[in-house]
Amino acid sequence: MKEKFINYELIENFMKENSLSKTAFCKMCKISPVTFAKIMGDEQGLTVLPVFKVAKAMGIHIKDIFYNRKTKR
Repeated sequence: MKEKFINYELIENFMKENSLSKTAFCKMCKISPVTFAKIMGDEQGLTVLPVFKVAKAMGIHIKDIFYNRKTKR
């Protein structure tokens, strides 16, 4: 099973709470639907800029989009 890095549940909850469709959310974030699908699919090859745009549109810090990965020492 692939490890997820992007907290897509946070994005989905934001969309539900604000009654936003995928299209409306993409327009708000100024990203394409293809980029949105990459973010939600946690695909490799995604740059940080679209993730930054999503965080900015949601009014949160970019670090909050990513799952907190604590390393064991």
